[in-house]
Formats: sequence, structure tokens, C-alpha cells
Amino acid sequence: MPEIDGVRVLEWSKGWDTWFVHQVVSHTSQEISDGLEGQFPENIGSREYILPDCVIEKNGAVFINLDYFLDRGIFLSFLENIFDNWYYLTDVDYQLLNDMLYDSERIELLRKDKQGKNGSSLVQIASSIKKFDESRRTLYRKPKVSLDHKSADYFFDSVYLEGIDDNGKIQEIKSQIKFDEFVAAMWSEGIRFGLDFENIQKIINEGQIVRYTIAHQKEPSGQKDASLEPVISFEIKRGAKEGATANRVDILNYEQSYIRVEKDVKIYRKNPRKLWFPGWTIQGEIIRPEDPQDISLYTFLGDGTREERVDGADYIISNHSGFPRLEEGTVISGKTRKKWLVRVHIDEKKVFHEIGMDTGKVDIQEDVISNQNIVLDTWARTILAKKDVEANLYAKSDITIEWNVIGTAHNNIVSQQHQKVTGISKWNIVSENWSIGVAGHANDTYLEAKKWTVTVWNISNSMIIGHIVEITGMVFNTTIVADIIILKWRVIGSRLIAGKEIRMHESTEKWDHENVISIFSCDLTASIEKKQVLRNKEIQKIQILEAGIDKKILEKFQWLSKFEEGKRRSITRILIEIMQDPSKLQLEEYKSYVALYNAIEPVLKKNGTDWKVVAELNKNLTNLSKEIQVEQEAMESSKKDTSINIAMIRWTTHIQHMIFSSNKNISSFTKEEVEQLSRLIAGRDILADISLEKLATSTTGSFHWKSNPL
Repeated sequence: MPEIDGVRVLEWSKGWDTWFVHQVVSHTSQEISDGLEGQFPENIGSREYILPDCVIEKNGAVFINLDYFLDRGIFLSFLENIFDNWYYLTDVDYQLLNDMLYDSERIELLRKDKQGKNGSSLVQIASSIKKFDESRRTLYRKPKVSLDHKSADYFFDSVYLEGIDDNGKIQEIKSQIKFDEFVAAMWSEGIRFGLDFENIQKIINEGQIVRYTIAHQKEPSGQKDASLEPVISFEIKRGAKEGATANRVDILNYEQSYIRVEKDVKIYRKNPRKLWFPGWTIQGEIIRPEDPQDISLYTFLGDGTREERVDGADYIISNHSGFPRLEEGTVISGKTRKKWLVRVHIDEKKVFHEIGMDTGKVDIQEDVISNQNIVLDTWARTILAKKDVEANLYAKSDITIEWNVIGTAHNNIVSQQHQKVTGISKWNIVSENWSIGVAGHANDTYLEAKKWTVTVWNISNSMIIGHIVEITGMVFNTTIVADIIILKWRVIGSRLIAGKEIRMHESTEKWDHENVISIFSCDLTASIEKKQVLRNKEIQKIQILEAGIDKKILEKFQWLSKFEEGKRRSITRILIEIMQDPSKLQLEEYKSYVALYNAIEPVLKKNGTDWKVVAELNKNLTNLSKEIQVEQEAMESSKKDTSINIAMIRWTTHIQHMIFSSNKNISSFTKEEVEQLSRLIAGRDILADISLEKLATSTTGSFHWKSNPL
């Protein structure tokens, strides 16, 4: 139990509308006498009011002992007691009186301030407590309370007291109201809160004649519902693509970059609710609003998120890296549509309703899913299009299109002879490192997956480059370049080029479109012979240099003559290796050469031998040897296991063998080179490094050809 100057007092704490007593302590008579000695006048028993422990009247002033101020109800009873018995407080500190009744926060701050400055908890509230003279009570009118009881007006006017003149007649003597009496008079009229005391005092002092609103109701304040506050910015960055004019931005060139977060990132913070400060009527009655609403973060947790408390605050945090997605609810009230947050998700893949005018062009380094059509260009790691595609798609990995690819400009060079082309080709579907799959029809498009597989249901007026191309349905007027081509139904008017294998169910014709089928190999004999000549020249240069080095070494170190020339040349090559990388001297296998290298290296430098020239010659020799080996292997590989297999040939079908004089492979072809190949196959253009050989075959029935006879 706390003590003040050795006297035990009540323990108290702050409430919203009053002061609550935690523990009541019964003071002994001696304790009260010791603690309050000299604080009450001797004639206290003759008064009509009783002072509570917290009120002290002495030395011509009335004080409040804040340490004994335990319950506003006690102080309220004291005020009711003196005002009801027609007493009033002279020189009253109305702000302090008001705070003691209605603002426990300010009283607590005042108590701490007083104790901190002088150790005393006494504050003066008035000069004295006096009887309210009955004759002066008549000077005060009744206030006019508003219909909503939230304010009260008072008419300040000249006031008069009745008096008797020298002749014994009653007369009115002009008088003046006093603020201290005004407080008591208004209390008796029920106005116990919210007096505008500063302006009231000014009106009284200046003797103004005016109607004035003397008191206002105080509404509850400070209450605030709990809320979610975003920790990250959800603002999508927008901008015109480079090259757009300043005056007019084409929506097709408009780009947006989307928000991505890492694992364990704070997404939302909960701002806790704030409880209210009470309001007060002008009658001094408390106004209690409804408690502010609270929220639970648990209800907002979606896929990939969790709730966690960090440094005293509650957060929604990402469980993995990905793209924040806000699931929202909507309500329509009249013409107004309102949205509210339902859940927060972190998607590992970026999900769009549609990629189009609202999104602009999309450029993301992660996975993308579009639930509706894609009509503007998209760059991503993987792309899943659940509806039609009418734009360029570029991906590091898989591209999956569950419906159709709808192009507007012909991509097949042959098609351009028969139909007017209104613009350059735009519809490019490109996978850099993996596969492309189209479950529907691809029309007027370009598909490229050089390192893996292109799979399409039907295709027309298009071009494909891939490692493996597999088409389930019809192929019309399409150029295909791949190592392996598998066509499971009908092929009409197309250019097919395969490095190894073509398997086709049916080759037929429509109008004047004929199929041209090619299989290619490479004849690198000329290139290999040329490089062998260069290699021999490099060998001769090395032999001359090594012979010179060997001679200089023997002149300096005669004892090496006991080794045959081949052995000495081997030593020279090891010394060259050490020269290229001196750190090898630290390896165990080279330690026996340390002394020899340290001795020979200065001799060779002195005689003008440049180790770097020797090393460069050896490097050139190594590179030429590797290139010759690669080309020999490529030439042999291109001649093995190549085949064309057509189950049915129903119309004119041209079959030819393409021989490259340079080392070509499917992954090296560009779109432009494929167009050149198409022109070559059609007999309108010839590339310098390609020759053609027509293969005799019948035009109907089945056909099978193996490359072995070539």
C-alpha cells in the first residue's frame, strides 16, 4: 500500500468516465489526524457542507490534494453539496474544476507535474467558499436550452438590485453579475459541463448586452476502428514504351510492371482499434458511444500468407516469393459500387483475368497465367494462356496455349504470294529454353522452340522452328524446320525441312499449293581439308620454335643432351604450361621442374624467346584440332538415321535432299534464315552454302526413303 509522508492512502487508477478504487484502506483516527493536521478550520462544524479528504481550506484559499483525489464521484458530491446549499467558490479555477469532473487524463498529468516540480500535490481551485446571498440570486436568469439539449444560451443584460433610498422608498440599484456566482447559478439550473468560461468572463467584465451560447455538449472522441494498412506499395508502374510520342500514347505500346515480393516480407500491418474518450452533455451526464470495431488478421489470410507478431505489431506476411493478389468483395448501392478487402494471397505465378488494354504489355521475370484472352505482348518465365492469344509471347521456359493463336499478318513466305500483306509479322510465340504447346488452332503465326518441342493441334499459314515438331491435325501452307517432324494427319501445301527424320501420315494438295519435303545433311569435306592445312602450318611453326628453344637449352645445360629430342621437347612443353600459369609450380606433379624452370626462363628471355608466342601457337593448334573433330562428327552424324516416311501420297509431292557446306543445326536458324530456306525450296533463291539433290519418287502410294544410299 502506498504511503505519503508515512500515511497510507488509497490505490487508484484511471477510468474512462471516473476514477475507480482498487483497494479501500481504512485510516485510523490517529492516521487521519497526523495526515490532515491543520488542514481544516476550527469552525468546520458550523458549516452546511462537508469537505472531502481531497479538499483543503486553509490560509485564505481552497486547495485540492491530488494524492487524495480517488473518485470523481466524491468531488461531484462535494460540489452538489455546496451549490445546492447556495454556496459558491470565489475566484474559481473553472478549468481545474471541469478537469477534475470530466478529464482524468489531465488531472493525472497535473499530479505528476506538481510532484516532479516541488513534491507537493496541492493545487488551488478557489480563494474561498462563500454563501450565495439570496438577494443576488435574483440577478441570474434561466438559460435557454436548445431543443436537442446539446447547448444552452444566456441573455446577458443590465441587472438591478432592489434597495431603499434615504426616504425609505424602494428603488432599483444597478449592479453587475459575477462569474463565480454565475457558475453556481448555472449549476443550480442543471448546466454542469462545457461552460465557455473565457468568453463568459469577458462578456461579464465588459458589461456586454448579448445573447450568447454559454455551453456546448462534448461529443465522444478518439474512438477508431481497427484497420489494415499496406506495408508495401501496391501501385502498378505504368509507362509508354520507348519510342512512343509525347503527345499521343498508343495503348498497344503501353507497358506495366507488376509487384513481386520475396519470402517473409510484411504485406499488411494491423492498426489496433482505439477506445473512445467519453462525451458529456451540458448536464454533466456521460455519453458512451459504441465500442470501435476490431478485426482478426486470420480472416484475411489467403494462399501463401500467414499472421505474425513482430515488434509488438501484427502483420500479414508472405510464406513464399510471388505476386500479391487482393481478393475483393463488391456491393452495389444505387449507382455506387463499393469494394472491400476479403483476403490477401501471394501467388507464385502472376494471374491475370485478361492481358489487354487494362494491363498494357506485360513484362515479368516470373510465371504468368491469363484466364482470358491475351491481346497485348507478354514476356515472362512461363506463360499459361487459358483462352485465345492475339499477341506476341516470349518466355524463358514453357508456353502453353489452351485455345487458339489468332494472327493477323501472314508469317509464311509462300502465303504472301497469294494474299495481300497489310503489315509486318507480329504474332511470334517464342520459348527460349523449353516447349510450346497449342491445344487449338494456330493461324498466321510464328512458333519457335529451338531447344525442345512445339506441339500444335492444327496450323495454317504459319512458320515453326523447333527441335521436335508434332502436329496432331491438319497442316496447311506452313513452313516447318526441325530435327524431327511428326505430322499425324493431313499436310497441304507446306514446306517441311528436317535434319534427321520426317514422319507424315498423308501428303495432299489444295488448289496450286504443293508440299515440298526436304531432309538435310552436311558435307564439310572442303572445310575440314582447309582447317587441316592451317593445322599443319601451325605444327610447323611450333616445331621450329621448339627446336630453337631446345638448342638454347642444350647450349646452357649440356647435361640435358643425355635425353633424346622427344623427351626434351616434352620438357619444353611442360615449361610452357608453367609459363602460362606459374601457380602450377605449387602442385606436387610440377615440383621437380621448379629448379629447371627458374634456371631456363632467364636464359630464354635473354636470347629473345617469347613464351607468349609459343603459347598462342599451341592454343591455335588445339582449337583447329577441336574444330576438325567437331565437323567430322557432325558430318558423320548428319548422314546416319535420317529418314522420310509418308504413309499416303495423294497429290504432287516434291522431295529433295539439302546439303550444307557449313556446319548447320536447327538451333542456329533464325526466322530470316527459315524464310530464305522457304524461297530456296520453292526454287527462287539459292544460298551459297547449300546445294540441292532431287530424289526420285512416285507421286502416289506410300513412300519410304533412307539416307544410306546418299
